[in-house]
Amino acid sequence: MKRIMQAMLAIVFALVAVLSLQVGHAYAQDASPQEVEVVYEYGWFTVKAEESKEIINVIQDVPLDFELVDLGDEGSTVSVLGCGDYVLGGRDYIGETCEPPSSDITIENKGPDDVDVNIWPQ
Repeated sequence: MKRIMQAMLAIVFALVAVLSLQVGHAYAQDASPQEVEVVYEYGWFTVKAEESKEIINVIQDVPLDFELVDLGDEGSTVSVLGCGDYVLGGRDYIGETCEPPSSDITIENKGPDDVDVNIWPQ
């Protein structure tokens, strides 16, 4: 019985490891001399902005949904290439569906605040 439980536990850990690898890939491109910190976990992007604009390029070939969560100063502008410009504030989040003309989606944060971007490939 103990061996069966250990085997089942090993299978669960293996599945979690495989699913974690298939979540996606993101990379940060620094648009200024300052370092850009991007945290990517299970589909969530967190842009930690300093006082400069920061860019995340998301490799995506299909339409996607995204959600901008306002965690910073009201009036901060976020630009999504192929989708438009959004001014944060007044609402908890802004959700949109985007059909990009290319595979490079650029989410640009122009302010000293944090912006969470949740992306769901369709």
